[in-house]
Amino acid sequence: MKRGKPIAETAVNVGFADQPHFQRTFKKLLAATPMQYRQSLPNHQVDTTGDE
Repeated sequence: MKRGKPIAETAVNVGFADQPHFQRTFKKLLAATPMQYRQSLPNHQVDTTGDE
């Protein structure tokens, strides 16, 4: 995600069956959604694929 990969792709690559499960777990562990995390990064890249 730090390199601008879509969240859905990241979810599958790290072993989650789907994006919603990844997002729930991510938020539980980091107290932020994946999009909030990405936006908090310095020089964050904008995802133009429409995935959150």
